[in-house]
Amino acid sequence: MADILLLFAVDICAYDQIKNVLPPAEENADVIVQSLQNITELVVWGDQHDPNVFETFMEMDILGLIRRMMIPAIDAIHIQVFQTLGIWMETLQTPTSKWFLMSRNYINEIISCPDINTDQDEGHRLSSHNLLPPSYILTMRCEGAGILYFSSQDAGAEHRGDFPLFTQAMKLCNHENVMVQTAVKNISLMTFQVREPTLDDWIATVAAPAVFANFVWNIGHSTFQLQKFVLENDCSSASGVVVQLLDAFQYIDDVIKTAHTNVAEVVRYKLLDDFLLPVCLCSLAASDKNHQMITNPIHRGSSTYMSCSTDQSFDSEKVLIPGVAFFVISQALQTFRDSKILFTLASKLISDTTFDDNESACRIRKTYSARPPSPLADILSSWEDGYHPDPRTGTPTRSSALGRSLSRHQKGNKNLCSFRFVDSDVTNVHGTEEQSNTFASTNIKALSELNFHSAEYNIDSSKIEAATTSLLSTSNDEESQSFSDSDIRSKCFMTLLNVLRCVPDDRHTLPGLCCLQALLETNVLGQTTLVPSGLVGPSSVTSIGEYNKELIHRLLLIVKRSSHVDARVKLVTLTMAARILHTLVTCSVPQSAQTTPRRHSALLEEHKAIVAHSVATSATHLKDFLTVAMASHSSSAFSLLEMFEVEYRRMEPLRLSHLLNSSAVMCNPDYMKRNDVSFEMRVANSDNERRQKSIQIFLLIRKLYLDMHMQHEQCLPLAQPLQQLNIRDSVSLDSGDAIPCRCNFEQNSNGQYQRRLLLVNEWNVIFLELNSRNCSQGIVRFVADLGRIHCERQKHNSRGLTLTVEDSPRTKPFSSSEKIILFTCHCLFDDNIRSLTAYQYIEKGRRDLQERKLSALQGLLLEMSALRTRIDTIS
Repeated sequence: MADILLLFAVDICAYDQIKNVLPPAEENADVIVQSLQNITELVVWGDQHDPNVFETFMEMDILGLIRRMMIPAIDAIHIQVFQTLGIWMETLQTPTSKWFLMSRNYINEIISCPDINTDQDEGHRLSSHNLLPPSYILTMRCEGAGILYFSSQDAGAEHRGDFPLFTQAMKLCNHENVMVQTAVKNISLMTFQVREPTLDDWIATVAAPAVFANFVWNIGHSTFQLQKFVLENDCSSASGVVVQLLDAFQYIDDVIKTAHTNVAEVVRYKLLDDFLLPVCLCSLAASDKNHQMITNPIHRGSSTYMSCSTDQSFDSEKVLIPGVAFFVISQALQTFRDSKILFTLASKLISDTTFDDNESACRIRKTYSARPPSPLADILSSWEDGYHPDPRTGTPTRSSALGRSLSRHQKGNKNLCSFRFVDSDVTNVHGTEEQSNTFASTNIKALSELNFHSAEYNIDSSKIEAATTSLLSTSNDEESQSFSDSDIRSKCFMTLLNVLRCVPDDRHTLPGLCCLQALLETNVLGQTTLVPSGLVGPSSVTSIGEYNKELIHRLLLIVKRSSHVDARVKLVTLTMAARILHTLVTCSVPQSAQTTPRRHSALLEEHKAIVAHSVATSATHLKDFLTVAMASHSSSAFSLLEMFEVEYRRMEPLRLSHLLNSSAVMCNPDYMKRNDVSFEMRVANSDNERRQKSIQIFLLIRKLYLDMHMQHEQCLPLAQPLQQLNIRDSVSLDSGDAIPCRCNFEQNSNGQYQRRLLLVNEWNVIFLELNSRNCSQGIVRFVADLGRIHCERQKHNSRGLTLTVEDSPRTKPFSSSEKIILFTCHCLFDDNIRSLTAYQYIEKGRRDLQERKLSALQGLLLEMSALRTRIDTIS
């Protein structure tokens, strides 16, 4: 009892101490902070041990007192207030304490304090933001309509019909601090997870249209900033924008998966009709202008492809160049998993023959530069005086003043939202007559009216679903398998074919290839959408030549142009083109469980001849480099041979997600000479890089050649044994060439020498352990390729040798100075003669192996180069 009385005395003293020093000032801030800390501890203790202590603070209206501390703004006091409320929200467990925290709208008023919103101090903003996550934790713990306590429902309140927890968080979504932006996105996702009808209606009808209109505007503005950096060849600045765009797409994808169906439909509408369709696809639909820009550059020899005057006029029209448009579309196709967005985007891109650029799209594009990004705080401020909850249902109700404002907004923008549906789509919708009428009356063109116009603010989900389902329903009619000109007359797809010309360089070609690959990897698109454009792989019953010949011919021309080492084409462009070709014209046909699948290629002979000519050209270039190296010095030839083997081991599948994280995909390859840009993303700048690029070109086109001719690789790696030697294999000692020694492996932690037998054959260096059961055999304990062994005689001991196994890193291009030591062994022999003999065996074996590999490489290049003569003879 004494302890309880003492606690009562302490908390009453702390309460009186704060009450007597109000209003807060800089002079009494320390006293208020200390008293708040004491009260925080006492309230938590009372909630867990003695309800009387907690009820005392309830009677004292402690939250009302804390609300009075917020004005005027004192940083130290504000920080402590938010820390106090955060601790209470996370630690208080009893139902009484939860309802107490949410009662009388105190938390909403504290969060919505005007001084918090206008304060410019970074630490102050962050402290106010820290209150939001625990508030949402408390929200998630509430059952059912408990979240309505976080709505400002008092008719006389300053913020009516508002959810300050969500509103105040979204006002910081454009904050310059990336951590604050991430926290805001997490908070909004937590809000979307709460399933409460009033909150869902409020977000779908009031919050989501304004919030995501601003969010999509920022995406569009960032896209044009990306284009500016690309045209200026500022790869480093463009990289930051690429990361922002990818993060924004991932956030929208999370919102669509998490939020209520009505909210998700609003987000889809804003993303498609305000950005993807009018900005990206309509820029591609202006095919004549894009085609003229790509094929008729003013300065063919210089790094710029448009004059300054052309740049200015082009920029004023606010049309994305094809490279940037295809890159953003590729990011969208790769990031989003929503079938409605993917289907709409892909169908307009490759099969909609009526889709074209228009004045409405131009007006939308100009808004991304005609006005600065409106602060979301100004947009959200209209909620405060324009809405209030209905006294019976709690649903947000629009006031007359804001209703007039929205009517003006709809009237001025009624022509800006007509991209998702075209009239021809209405007549092809399969369904009942009633569904067709519903489709016509609930066109996405009027979705904003559906969101804003309803008197009760109750979205009819069935109408939206009927409209979207009707749009996305796939025709049951059989699709024609022929690929005539009429099948691919979509202006966007024709622009895609035009950028595959790879003229004057591949700055537009590579983004176009990324878009093609993203379409092929998008699993939600059916055969009905992809077949008319030839974006489907063959099957076992596919006839020879049954594919889109124009598309395949353009891809083969990329391969042909890339075969020249000095072409302004990145290596990754050749890799992507070969990958798409492999997908579109080859397949594996399973036969039985015991046999390997049989390969099937639908490529025509005339197209196979292009591949053969390309591999012959690349082999001729590489053979010329090898001839020059052998004429200068044998070490140069061996260095080129080592580079060839390293590049062969570095070959690995290309991942599209890595490409879409790099701005180098869109930039001029001549400008990317920095060390942070990978070799595959730029042109060769030195003789050594030209040799390296020639090797990679040959390896890539040779693999494509074998795939098109349904052949397996039999010549690479160069000069390999028929059967590899493995650890614990038995080796005969009858040859008598095994040399006894003691070995100390650095990987062995005890540092002890072990008795071993050193054996050098034509392929490997082997350390054997004598088989105790059969003295004529040894057991393999270590084996390494002779080509990777580096042997040195120890300077301090004439009986010792040091063996190291070296390799070049697979993530970097070949460099003789940057090698990784994989293994080190110190060998000690019984005398100098045995040490010298072992050294000579290893060196002679290395030279013999290098000569065999060099001879094999010469034969391979000679065979591939002869293909051109054969093709010319046949022609």
